[in-house]
Amino acid sequence: MIERKNEAQRISNTFFDGRYVIHIVDTRPVYKGDFDIFSDSLINLVCRFFNLDVDRFKGRDRHKHYCDARNMYAFYIRDTYKAQISLTQLGKTIGRDHSSIIHYLKQHDNLMFRDELYTERYKALKAVLDQKPVNC
Repeated sequence: MIERKNEAQRISNTFFDGRYVIHIVDTRPVYKGDFDIFSDSLINLVCRFFNLDVDRFKGRDRHKHYCDARNMYAFYIRDTYKAQISLTQLGKTIGRDHSSIIHYLKQHDNLMFRDELYTERYKALKAVLDQKPVNC
């Protein structure tokens, strides 16, 4: 079951990732068991944060900004909801299999170690996703 926040509960924030000023409006649903609907909402939020097309995010686009966004999405979901969501389930939300998710998680760790801009962008995305706790 998904509960949307009413208009009064939306939160507007501004983030600077080094190149862009990003305005985010918090419209996240609360996770209550239907992961497909919940993940679509998180994907939409990630795509709005990075100004990406949702279909290309879920598709086979291999441009760096799409790959980086998928890495961050996969890591955030796995890190936050590890006990409740399998790699296969996570992969289905973006049209991938479990081995792709394992690769994304490894790639995320490598990029966090090597790339300062990637690290800053992930921290900004995580701050947006963690503003209000998402109930499980």
